[in-house]
Amino acid sequence: MAQENLLGSYLRGKRENVELSQGDVAQKLGYSTAQYISNFERGVCQPSLKILSRLAKIYKVDMDELFEIIMKQQRIEISKVLFKSAKPSRSTKVSGKISVRRR
Repeated sequence: MAQENLLGSYLRGKRENVELSQGDVAQKLGYSTAQYISNFERGVCQPSLKILSRLAKIYKVDMDELFEIIMKQQRIEISKVLFKSAKPSRSTKVSGKISVRRR
């Protein structure tokens, strides 16, 4: 299952709303290549707080909005980990009894 990338999708949408290319944004941030922006949008890496602040200004959004998206993403990821850890990983037969081991 593909991992959701709420922040990246949001950043891509806001970049498109202000009609900037990845290269335009990279240039405004002082990057030599658009690959950094692509990586943020695809969720390969996360922008630092300093870069998030600069992106908020470029995209004309409030930092609180970005933090809400980051927190929502974190809640989703934590829920997935908790759900996965609550499921038995496999059964093994020991001395005629079945025991369930959890990861």
